[in-house]
Amino acid sequence: ALPIGQQFSTAAMVYPSSLNGYGGWSRLLFNGISTLKTQPQYGLDMRVSRTLPFTERIKGTVMFEAFNVLNHQFATTLNTIGYTGVTSLPPGAVSGPLSGVLKPVIGLGEGIGAQGYPDGTSARRVQVAFRVVF
Repeated sequence: ALPIGQQFSTAAMVYPSSLNGYGGWSRLLFNGISTLKTQPQYGLDMRVSRTLPFTERIKGTVMFEAFNVLNHQFATTLNTIGYTGVTSLPPGAVSGPLSGVLKPVIGLGEGIGAQGYPDGTSARRVQVAFRVVF
C-alpha cells in the first residue's frame, strides 16, 4: 500500500495518497510504456453440422459448436503494480533521508483476470443449434 499523508516536508503534495504526490499517470519514469505483455493465447474452436432434407423445399441443419475445446485459459488482465512507496523512518519522524523509498512488489506482469468477449469468460463452451430453411 502507498503511504498516506504528507511524505516530504520540503514540498506540498497536491495528492498526498499518490506515489509522486501530483496524481495523474503513476507510471515510473524508468519503466517503459507497454513493457508488460500478455501471455500467448491459444484456442481451438470446432463446428460440426449436418443438413437433413425433410422435403424438396424444407431442409434442416443440426449444428454442434465448441469454443476453446482444450479449455486453455489465457490472461486478459495483468498485475500492473510494480512498486510501492514505503517509509523507513523511525516512529514519530515526519521526514528524513529514507522517506519515500520504492520497494518492488512481487507478481508484476502476472495474469489476474481471464474475461473474454462476448460471454465474460474464456472457459470452454459448447452449443447445439437447429436451423430450418424453407
